[in-house]
Amino acid sequence: MKKLIFFFSSLSIFLFASCNLEPSSSNYTPVVTITSFALNGQTSTTYDTLTVGTVLTLYGYVSGVTNTLDSVRISNDTSYSTLTFTDLSSIDTNVLSNSKTDISKGFFYLHGFNIYSMPFTLVYIPTQVKKDGKITFQVYSNSSYSPLITTFPTPSKN
Repeated sequence: MKKLIFFFSSLSIFLFASCNLEPSSSNYTPVVTITSFALNGQTSTTYDTLTVGTVLTLYGYVSGVTNTLDSVRISNDTSYSTLTFTDLSSIDTNVLSNSKTDISKGFFYLHGFNIYSMPFTLVYIPTQVKKDGKITFQVYSNSSYSPLITTFPTPSKN
């Protein structure tokens, strides 16, 4: 039960209701959605705490809803974990070839490309014990409710 509560509370961090204060407004808060995840290659629906060395693969997307995305940064603290991006083929080639994009730092520059959403697949591996480990998402769009800055908890143990 504890694992289920942890999973749904973690998921609720990412599932924000968009703000639409005016009927004709196109100002929405950017959204991060985790569609699924796998632990050591096995699809999972919940986890409590990662063991050091466990491979957590997250599948999801960031969205500006009706607003275009300006930039996305997905990061972690490299002193206790690694984070890599896989399946870059689903990301627009203009973004990947842009000199402002730095995949090694988890930074994707999307300004000027009229991109409303960006899928991602990332692999997170805790290398040390960290009770408050996390992945940080920063999503900037042309909305007045931007940016969205949120975290996905990734506590780890031996």
